[in-house]
Amino acid sequence: MMYRREDKYHLGAQEMDLLEARVRLFFGKDPHAGDSGSYHVSSLYFDDHQDRCFHEALRGEAFRRKYRIRIYENSFKEAKLEIKEKLYQGTKKISSPMEKNEIKALIGGEIFGLNADDEARRIFYLDYETGILRPSVIVSYDRSAYIYEPGNVRITFDRNITASSDFERFGKKKMIRSALDGSGVLEVKYDEFLPEFAARLLETGNMLRVSNSKYVLCRIALDKKERISL
Repeated sequence: MMYRREDKYHLGAQEMDLLEARVRLFFGKDPHAGDSGSYHVSSLYFDDHQDRCFHEALRGEAFRRKYRIRIYENSFKEAKLEIKEKLYQGTKKISSPMEKNEIKALIGGEIFGLNADDEARRIFYLDYETGILRPSVIVSYDRSAYIYEPGNVRITFDRNITASSDFERFGKKKMIRSALDGSGVLEVKYDEFLPEFAARLLETGNMLRVSNSKYVLCRIALDKKERISL
């Protein structure tokens, strides 16, 4: 699997609305969005006891990994384990379907069996055994997504971002959450090139690309909450 380019922008609500209105005119709607135009995403991230993934992302290490279980619309029907690798400016993702009972076992600290023919499970199992991965944060948000086939471009707008450490209630609508500051995250993903017209669509005069992911933003938000509550 080849590495794709992934650019991230941390934007205010007004900028998000403006850019989405532009993109909607020229890009097709992602088929996963359904009639409403958006869908809810929840990801349970794992890190080791030294928070290696968090600190590598914060420092912008050239090569790094993130481990997560992702579900949609608070349902385990299409749950999957995902390992996301970043190498300089490129990213790639490998995944494997997961059952609800496997996910609950992982939250409780039990590892599932190794499957040598499943790359995502093999990597997760080995890294779990050597680094003792454990749940670190649940990141949830509402996503609207658009696609443009030339260049395999996908643009997503993520709003209502929340962080939670209520791991036992992963997949539940009701859980203890911490909302971010009301801003959103725009992600632009493409293969070898971003069409010039698409770049112009996304220009507002003050667009600043960021390296920090929603995972990092939510880890920081949880850390602040825990320090305030002490």
